[in-house]
Amino acid sequence: MTTNIKLSKKIMRRIYVLHTARLLLSPIAIKIYAVLIFSSLISTKVSIYDVVANMTNIHSAYDFLNFWLSALTNTETIIQLGTIIIATTFVFICRDIYHNLQQPNLAFQKN
Repeated sequence: MTTNIKLSKKIMRRIYVLHTARLLLSPIAIKIYAVLIFSSLISTKVSIYDVVANMTNIHSAYDFLNFWLSALTNTETIIQLGTIIIATTFVFICRDIYHNLQQPNLAFQKN
């Protein structure tokens, strides 16, 4: 290989690493990591199978809201906090996605 090709490959490798690191450490990625971490912590304390089994009698939005409010008020404080953190983070993720869709992608605009 010539020196130019080696240098080009070395530079492109660094660019790929930086691009991947930027994607993995973006604000939306960090929020998704937070949701995944808190969800896994909650799933160790809460039986998801039992929650789903208890939800079979829900037939309206009122029943759904009543079920979740009852479930949240009758659980441990750490589960309540984790659920609030997950819900809040999820709202911020949706907001970020909405704002990203509203902004034009500058990389593909004509000059």
